[in-house]
Amino acid sequence: MNIEKLEEELKRIDEEVANKDRIITDLRIQINNVEEEIWNLRNERANIKQEITKLKNKIRIEKNTEWL
Repeated sequence: MNIEKLEEELKRIDEEVANKDRIITDLRIQINNVEEEIWNLRNERANIKQEITKLKNKIRIEKNTEWL
């Protein structure tokens, strides 16, 4: 192989590596976004559970005061 062909091959490899790096970066961004969505959903779930507990306690208190 001559130098020109080798240089072309190097350029092709560099472009392929750059493309793969962009793909990896895009996937990392997507993963981070999904992880953030998961945390948001977990927080929302915790808030709902807390609200349910508050309502159950309120009902319990109301039932107890009815007995008095």
